[in-house]
Amino acid sequence: SMCGMLGVSSMAIAVSAQVMSKVDRLGTTGGSAPLHMLAMSFFVFEMAVGLYFPSIGTLRSKYVPDAHKGSIMNVFRIPLNLIVITTFLSIKRLGVSGALALASVVLALACVAQCGLLMLPPPTPPAPPTRPAPPPAEDKQE
Repeated sequence: SMCGMLGVSSMAIAVSAQVMSKVDRLGTTGGSAPLHMLAMSFFVFEMAVGLYFPSIGTLRSKYVPDAHKGSIMNVFRIPLNLIVITTFLSIKRLGVSGALALASVVLALACVAQCGLLMLPPPTPPAPPTRPAPPPAEDKQE
């Protein structure tokens, strides 16, 4: 199911972000960050992104009408850009761990929203066009 694939990829990215934040805390407290944790986190992240983008493409083609796709996608980029700008402007306060935790929260919310979208009833296909009934045949009397 699409919720499953998208949910797995979103949660894998969130777990990867949490591992990276733990590694960051280890690295900033004087300890060294274990290379195997970094490598595994990177591989999990790449696997999740490999699942995520095809899933999103499939869902976009299923739910967003082609005639309005450009407008709808541009409207949805506004909140995304606001989140990115806000995170970048507050990165000194958040730190790497806080930024990764924020990414995890946003991904979890996206996963919940996606699963909610799948709970909606499927769209009904449009009715086929009907042809007008032919006029009744007239009796010819000679």
